[in-house]
This record gives sequence, structure tokens and C-alpha cells, in this order.
Amino acid sequence: MSSVDHRSFGKPSNQPVFAALDIGGSKVVAALARSRPIVDPTSDGIEILGVHAEPCRIVVNNAVQNAEPLERAIRAALDEAEKQARIQVSAVTLGISAPGIRGELRTGEAQFSVQREVDDNDARQAVQNAMVEFAPQGRSLLHALPIYYAIDGTSGIVDPRRLHASRLGAAVYAVTAPSGFLNNVKACVQRAHVEVSTVLAGSYASGLATLLPDEKAIGALVIDIGAQACSMAVFADGALVHVDAIPLGGAKITADLAQIMCTNEPVAEKTKTLHGGVIRVDDADPSVTRRIRTARIGSDGRLESAEFELNLIRDVVRARL
Repeated sequence: MSSVDHRSFGKPSNQPVFAALDIGGSKVVAALARSRPIVDPTSDGIEILGVHAEPCRIVVNNAVQNAEPLERAIRAALDEAEKQARIQVSAVTLGISAPGIRGELRTGEAQFSVQREVDDNDARQAVQNAMVEFAPQGRSLLHALPIYYAIDGTSGIVDPRRLHASRLGAAVYAVTAPSGFLNNVKACVQRAHVEVSTVLAGSYASGLATLLPDEKAIGALVIDIGAQACSMAVFADGALVHVDAIPLGGAKITADLAQIMCTNEPVAEKTKTLHGGVIRVDDADPSVTRRIRTARIGSDGRLESAEFELNLIRDVVRARL
């Protein structure tokens, strides 16, 4: 199956290491990290031990097109990240960003015989009651995230613990993914000799990684543009309140550039990465580079040097976005 010699070095470490695996439309990314003491306000408390991105264009439109190349990419990404970190992992947190990921608001309530102090078990019971009989056909639950609680009919409670109530309600946002797609991806990961400990919706993970607590409280929209899909997550009052995705991504921009520039996909992708943007340059500003040199396909079918207006590249990117 794979040319990678998996688990070819060292012994497993006892250090607390977090391993993440992101399955996208154009690549598989593995990252290993561990927590570290926060010594100053600029420290994020995370030490990156190893990271590797392995090209792989097998996941298209909520489907694994071919299992074997995906397995090879997963093994290669994990092996390289482990070699950098000099640590083996046995389980990963899996991140997926597919157009089929969606969410639904659920509500439920826990009632008590007498008014009393709410504890952790009560909060869990309210969430569980909200998820009763939630079994969407052909879909698997990724997250059941409380948005807010309600005490005796008064909603908007962030943390009900240690408050007194006779009724505790919960509004829960349930995030699901297509079961067939998720099971196929998890099977490919397991054949790479690691277990999947947790599955995260990619846009939700992006929000957790990039937003400050104040931003999530005020309200924020996170847009994650991948190769095959554009996913988004909405946060309000500190909680996830909406996720969605559309089957359009950066690969469409690359294809547009390849057509406009009369070049191949690798050249178009490199041009997008180095020079892409949505803000046009000022033609009157002499300090700004207005033309870029790259390559196009000549009359003989070979690549040849060519110049393009930077604003042409920016116009193509902006139009697609």
C-alpha cells in the first residue's frame, strides 16, 4: 500500500502530546504539539513539535474517491511530523471540512422535584434531554454544544452551576456530518495505525484557534477557504451558533487563473499563492510592483517566460471570491 516505513524509529514518549490530522480537499496535514507554561501574555501555551502537509486530492464532494492514495498521504504526513517531533502517537484529533457538515438547534429541559442548586450532572442532563431522539438519517453527530441555559424560564444563562432552579433548560447546537464520508475517512486513518480520538468540524476548529474570547462574545464569522469547499462558523455570546459550507474553494480560483494566463495548474497555483489578493495596486504609485513574471504555455506546448499585470491576477481572484 504505502511506500512509507511507518513507525520506523524510537519508542513512544510518555509526554502529553496532542496530535491533529486535517483532511482537506488538496492535502493532508499532520501536526504534533504539547502544552507549555504561559510565561508572558504573548505566549499561547503551545509548543509545535512537528508539522507536515502531504498533497492529496482524493476527497471531493463529500466522498473519498480512492482510499489507497488517502491512506498513503495520511501515513506520510504522520510519519514526517513524528520524525520532526521524535515522538510516536497512537491517536489523533481529526478535523474535516466538507460541504455536507451542517448544524441544528435543539432544546431540552431537566425538571427537579424541589428547587435546588444546579450542579454539573444537572447541566449534562439538560443537554442530554435536548438531544433525545436526535438521530438524523445518514448523518453522524460531531458536536453537541450548549449555546445557553435557562433557569425557570429565564434564558441566556451562560453557566447555571451553583444557581438555584426547579427547571433547567438548555439550547444546544448539534453539528453533524455525512456518516458514509466520515466512516470512510476514519477507516483510512485507522489503516495508518492510529485511532481517531475526536472529530472536529474544520470551521469550528478554525474559530477556536483564531478568535479571542472577546471576539466570540461580541460575535464573529470565521470563513475557511479550502481547495474544494468554503466553510464557515458563526460565534455569538461566546458560543458556536451556526456552521455551513459550500462546494466551492480555492481550486476554482486556480482554474480561473490557469485559463486566463494560458498556463498549467502548478504555475497558476504558485501565482495565486505568491501574488493573489483582492486589493488592486495603485497604477500611479511608482513604489508598487505592477507587473509580475511567471510562465505560460507557448505555441509549442512548453512553458515559456511571460509577464502579467498584477491587477489582472487580483481581478480574477476578487471576482471568484
